[in-house]
Amino acid sequence: MSDTFMYLTSKYNKSGLTRKNLADELTCSVSTIDRLLKEGMGLPNYLRIGMGKRARIIFPINEVADFLENQLIDVK
Repeated sequence: MSDTFMYLTSKYNKSGLTRKNLADELTCSVSTIDRLLKEGMGLPNYLRIGMGKRARIIFPINEVADFLENQLIDVK
């Protein structure tokens, strides 16, 4: 298990993150997460729980950890 996975697991104490939790980890807004969901790119894999516009979106911690570890950071 990666350090990122262990960090997220201990911080949130659950197996998946909400849109708000993910926004906090990516340092962006929930509306940015919603826009990226609509565009269908730039986010970790997720689970949609329910049907329609009001369905809950859950981002499994292992997917978020993999996503964060594979991001390219441009340091200048």
